[in-house]
Amino acid sequence: MSAPHPASNSPVGLLMDTHTFLWLALEPSRLPARVLHTLTDPDARRCVSMASFWEMGIKAAIGQLPQAGSLLALEARCAPEGIEVLPVRIEYVDRISRMPFPRVSGREHKDPFDRMIAATALTEGLTLLSADAAFDAYGVHRQW
Repeated sequence: MSAPHPASNSPVGLLMDTHTFLWLALEPSRLPARVLHTLTDPDARRCVSMASFWEMGIKAAIGQLPQAGSLLALEARCAPEGIEVLPVRIEYVDRISRMPFPRVSGREHKDPFDRMIAATALTEGLTLLSADAAFDAYGVHRQW
């Protein structure tokens, strides 16, 4: 088995949650100024998980994300804009299998996309950019 990919030499590694990525791509005015500032750091490694595209696809299919348009077109914009799309890796899945189901707002948090995004951030040593405080229960370093 291969070891997890080490973080890049950039001083800052960032993983965008699904809503953060969507807002950056479609409605940047919805992002707090400090998040936008962090995302425009030229030395930052900016990432989004393929799990976010999976989540967007499901939401688009059930009518909850009509503004996303073509996910293929959205993904094609990533590389030219300096955003790395991280694949779903076995190391992340393995980490998920060992993660607890924390209680958030009185209920077990079982969102599979959040769990994959948290596992990705933890394994890769990335700071998660998300408004969702549910990630804090996983021990993820989160900024918003």
